[in-house]
Amino acid sequence: MNDHAIHHVLVAQQDNSDVVSVDPSSGRATVGCHNTNTGGAASINEEGAVFVAERGLHQSINEVAPEHKVLPLCRPAAPASTRCSRWD
Repeated sequence: MNDHAIHHVLVAQQDNSDVVSVDPSSGRATVGCHNTNTGGAASINEEGAVFVAERGLHQSINEVAPEHKVLPLCRPAAPASTRCSRWD
């Protein structure tokens, strides 16, 4: 399992369309994704892939890291403008 998945908490900030990673041991918060189309929920799987529920116009569930792609059973995503950095 990805070390990040074990030790960090993901917070989707719908109001500013960011996803923040919080290290609970230090309280340090790092913005990992920008412009998520009002992403209201975030999750990370055992392989370290990050998913965001985009709740704006053209709602969808997208993998935003390490790749950007729409899950096959969801409606088409907004333009691929979501910007994500790799979390350290």
